[in-house]
Amino acid sequence: AELDRALNEYAPSEHDPEHAPEDLSDLVETLSKAFGQIERALDFMRKYSDDHTEAINQFELAYELASTAITTAPEAVELRVRPYSLNFGEHSVWEPGSPFDSIPYNLFSSGIRSITVRPGLGSDEFRELLEVITLDPRTDLPPEDDLATVLWQRALAHVSLRLVSTFRLDNPEEQEA
Repeated sequence: AELDRALNEYAPSEHDPEHAPEDLSDLVETLSKAFGQIERALDFMRKYSDDHTEAINQFELAYELASTAITTAPEAVELRVRPYSLNFGEHSVWEPGSPFDSIPYNLFSSGIRSITVRPGLGSDEFRELLEVITLDPRTDLPPEDDLATVLWQRALAHVSLRLVSTFRLDNPEEQEA
């Protein structure tokens, strides 16, 4: 019940594709291709290293596709974070397979409900975003941090988040003591 309520809490923003008059099917297709390439790049980076020639080539292709999608969007690309996917409007643009299937879940459990990326995102900022979203909060972060905190601390100029609180007091009166 709580998950359903959290999923339905979504308040549309000015970047919501459902409220844009244009046909955005080409953008959805470009975003899907970009995320497919992102997944390939992440796989090469995981298998080899960030500085391996093929990992660099795959990353550059991913960045080019993502940049194309971002600059094609009317203003920005707002990705809705779901437990198992990233959506653009009602369209799933990335439902990653193993070992990356935990990425949307970790973002969602950190309270991130949307990630908005604006034109001007540079290669370094893109790499930093990918580095953060691939962190495993259970093993890569101290217990008091989550992915939302890390993204906020990085202060990526062309990335903004919509968050919900994941902090819950079962009995607030006990906490007052």
